[in-house]
Amino acid sequence: MAALLLTACGWSNALYNARRLSTSAAKAERQDRSFDAGSLWGQVAVKAESAYVRDPEGGHAAEALWLRGRALAHLGDCATALPVLEHARVAGTGADWIDGLRLELARCRTQGGDLDGAVAMLEPLLGSENPELRAEAMQVAGRALVRSAHWDEALQMLAGDPDPAARWDRAIALAHLGRADSAIAEVAPRIALADSSANWDELVRAVAAASPGAIDGLLTRLAGMRNANDTIIARWNLAAAQGLLAADHGAADRYLEAVIETPKVPSASQARMLLTERRIATIGDSGSLRSVLDSLGTLNRGDAVAMTFANDLARWGRAIQGDIRTHPPGAETGDLAMLFDAAVARDTLKTGRLASWLLRRLERGWPDSPYLAKALLARIALEPDSAEAIRLRLAAINDSPYLAFLQGRQGARFTALEDSLRFYLDDRFAEVVAASAPNAN
Repeated sequence: MAALLLTACGWSNALYNARRLSTSAAKAERQDRSFDAGSLWGQVAVKAESAYVRDPEGGHAAEALWLRGRALAHLGDCATALPVLEHARVAGTGADWIDGLRLELARCRTQGGDLDGAVAMLEPLLGSENPELRAEAMQVAGRALVRSAHWDEALQMLAGDPDPAARWDRAIALAHLGRADSAIAEVAPRIALADSSANWDELVRAVAAASPGAIDGLLTRLAGMRNANDTIIARWNLAAAQGLLAADHGAADRYLEAVIETPKVPSASQARMLLTERRIATIGDSGSLRSVLDSLGTLNRGDAVAMTFANDLARWGRAIQGDIRTHPPGAETGDLAMLFDAAVARDTLKTGRLASWLLRRLERGWPDSPYLAKALLARIALEPDSAEAIRLRLAAINDSPYLAFLQGRQGARFTALEDSLRFYLDDRFAEVVAASAPNAN
C-alpha cells in the first residue's frame, strides 16, 4: 500500500510540476526572456514525459502528452512534437486545454509546410468568444497565409495586431505586394533595436523581388545596425541578389560581385555558384558558350566548393562544344546530337537560349531529319513569342510521325524513332559521364 501511495504521489508531483513550469515558461516568453523560457520548457518536457510514463492509461495521461508536446513545440522540435500533440488531441477530446493544443498543432503544421492543415486546425478558434485565443489564432493563421503566399488574405487576418511576430508577417506580405515603404515601417522598431533574431534575409529577398528600387535603402538601414559586420552584410547582399534575379539581372550580378569581393565570407561560395549559373544562362550560341566556359575558371579560382560546382556544369558545356565541332551540317547522327545537346542546355545548364539555338541548328543543318517535328515542338515551349510561326512550319511537315502521334495515331515509325533516340541519349549520357570521371584518360 505504501509503495502504491508513493508511486501515485510521484506521478501527481510530476504532472503538477509540469503544469506549473509550463505556465512559467509561457510567461517568460511573453516577457521576451527567451533563455529562461527555453530552460523552463526543457523541464516541462521532462516532467510531463515522466508523468505519462508512470501512468499511460490514467485519466490525466492525455494532459501529460499535451504538456510534453507543447514544450517540444516551443523548443523548436516540431518533428517530435507533432505525433505527441496528435495523440493528445485524440485522447483529450473535450478537455479544457484542447484549444491551446489546436494552436500548437497549427504552429507546427505551418513550420512543417502543411499550411492547409494548419488553417483547418484554426478554423474553430477564429470565431472564439475568448478575445485572447481568437487573436492568437488569427496570428497563427496569418503566418500560415504568409507562408502560402496569400498576401492580401494574410494582411486582413493580421490587421491591427501589435505583436512583433504579427508585424513581421505583415511586413513580409507588404514587401511581396510591392509596398516596400510600409513593410519597412512595420519592422522599423526591430531595426532600431538591432534585432538579430529577425530573419532579415527573408525581408531583403521579398523587397528586392517586388520593389527593386527600394532595396538599396533597406540594405543601408540594415547595415547601420550596431551588430552588422562583413559576414552579415554579405549575406544580405546575397539575399538581395536572389530576390533581384527575377527582376533585374544586372543589379543581381552587382550584388553577387560585391559578396565575392568581400574577404573570407561564408556566403562567397554561394554567390560564385549563383553567378556561374547566371553567366551560363546568358549563353545563346557556340561563341558565347566558349566565352562563358573560359570565364568560369577565373570566377571560381581558389574556391573549392564553387569550382566543383562550376566544373560539373562545364563538362556538359564542353560536351556540347564537342558535338558542334564534330557534327557539321548534314553529318550522320548530327540531328540526334543536337537533340541531346538541347536537352542538356535546357534541363542541366538551364539556358533555354542555347537550347533554342541548337534546335534551330538542327532545322538548318538537317532539314530532312525525321526528328525535325520534335525539335519544332520543343522550340514552341522555349520560344513562346515565336510559337505561331513555328506552328506554321510544323504544319507543313504533314507526313511526320510526331504530328500523327499528336493526332492520336501512334504508328510503328513513331515508336522506332523514339526507341532510336532513347538509345542514343542513354549512350551519349554515359559517354559524357565516363569521360569526366576522375580516372578517365
